[in-house]
Amino acid sequence: MKTLFAFLFCFMLLPYGKAQNVPLKIDSLISAYVNLNKFNGVALVAYRGKIIFEKGYGWKDFADKSLNNANTIFQIGSITKEFTAAVILKLIAQKKLGLEDKLSKFYPDFPKGDSISIKNLLTHTSGIPDYTHRPDFEKISVIPTNEENMLAQLKQQPLEFSPGERFKYSNSGYVLLGYIIEKVTHQHYERVVREMLLSPLKMENTGFDYKGLKSANKSQGYTVFSVLEKKVCPVIDSSEFFAAGAMYSTVGDLYKWHQGWQQGLVVTEELVKAAYTPFKGTYGYGWDMDSVYNKQVVGHSGAMFGFRAKMVRIPSDDLFIILLNNRSDDPYLAAISKGISAIVYQQPYVLPVPAARLSRKELKIYTGRYEFSSTDFADILLVDGHLMGRSPRRTLELIAREKDHFWVMEREGEEGEITFGRNGKGEVIEIYLNKGKGEIRVGKKTR
Repeated sequence: MKTLFAFLFCFMLLPYGKAQNVPLKIDSLISAYVNLNKFNGVALVAYRGKIIFEKGYGWKDFADKSLNNANTIFQIGSITKEFTAAVILKLIAQKKLGLEDKLSKFYPDFPKGDSISIKNLLTHTSGIPDYTHRPDFEKISVIPTNEENMLAQLKQQPLEFSPGERFKYSNSGYVLLGYIIEKVTHQHYERVVREMLLSPLKMENTGFDYKGLKSANKSQGYTVFSVLEKKVCPVIDSSEFFAAGAMYSTVGDLYKWHQGWQQGLVVTEELVKAAYTPFKGTYGYGWDMDSVYNKQVVGHSGAMFGFRAKMVRIPSDDLFIILLNNRSDDPYLAAISKGISAIVYQQPYVLPVPAARLSRKELKIYTGRYEFSSTDFADILLVDGHLMGRSPRRTLELIAREKDHFWVMEREGEEGEITFGRNGKGEVIEIYLNKGKGEIRVGKKTR
C-alpha cells in the first residue's frame, strides 16, 4: 500500500511585475476561482475615478441558462448597514439625533435601554444578542415580521455584556436603528434611505423588497452550486432583515455609492472621519476597518441565504472593489479581493493552482463508498467529469493534483488534502483525509 502523500500546497505565489494588463490579470485571477467552481457572480474594480474592470461570471439563473452581467441584481446582505449608518449620521448632522441618545428615549420599556446608546448600536457594542443566531431562525425567517414582533424577540434575551464593554457583531442593533429612523423621521425606513441616499446618487437599481422585485436582471440565489447539485434558495421576506440586511443592488450602483463617499456627497468630512474610526475593535459607524500596504481599508461583507457580497474601499487612493455572488456556499470573496488589491498595487498575489488533467477512466477508479466508522462514510462520485465527495454533512469537489492525490477548497484558509491508497495489485482500497495539525482520517473502501 502506498504511504500517505505529504501535504501539497494549494496555491502558488506569482510575481506581479509591471502594472500593464491589470484588467487581464484581474480576469485571470477571478477566472481561476471560477474554474474551480468558487465564484459565480459579478466583479467591478475602480481606481482613481475610473472603472478599470467590470465583468460577470457564471449563471444568473441556471434554470433558464441566463448569465451574470454588469446589470445583474443581487441581494447584498449586511452591506445594507452602510446605508443605515449613513442615514443615522445625516440625522445627527441635522440635530435630530445624538450619538449618546439612549435606546430608552425611543423604547422606555426596553431592558437596560437607558444604558444603550445610538453609538453602541452603530458599533456593535450594545450587548444585545444577534437575533439571527437563534436556532430556529432559518425556519422563521420566511415569515414577514414587524416592529412589534421584533421588539418582543429582542426583549426576551438578556444582554450578553454591559453596553460599551466590547465588540460583538449583532444584526439586532441595526434593526433597532432602522426603527429609530422611522420614529425620528415619521416615515418608513425604506423611503428615508431612498430620499436621502439612493435618489441623490441616482442608484436606480437598488432597493429593499427582493422577493417582490420584478426585473429580468434579478439573479437566482443558490445555497449549493456544484456540478452534483444546484439548490435554489427561496427568497426571504425583507422585513426579517430590515435595516440590517434587506437591500439589493448592482455593482454599478454600489460604485455610485463609493463615489458619493469619495466626493463628500453622503455626509460631511468630519462625519466621514468618525465613520472610519474603529471603536472597540475594527468596526466604526457602518464600516469594517482593515489595512493593506500601509493604507486604511474600509468596507463590508454581506451574507444572505443564496448570496454573498464583498466591498473593499481604500479611500486615500480612490480604490473600490465590489464582488457580488449569487451562491452562499462560496467563502472565497475575501481571498479574491485581496488578490485584486495586490494586482492594482503591483504586489505578489496567490493564484489557485489549476486541476491536473486526469481522464474519465482514471477518475472512475476512485468512485465508491469509503467508511470511516459504522456511522460515518463518504461516497466518491463522478459527475460530468468532476470527482465529487459526498458525506451526510456536505458535498465537495475533489480537485486533482496528480494521480491518487487531490485537494478540496472547503473554507477560506482551510484546504484539505485527500490521498487514495492502493494495495499490491494497484486497486484503490482506502482514502486518507488530511486536515492538517496531524489530523488524518482513514476510510476503507466498501464498494
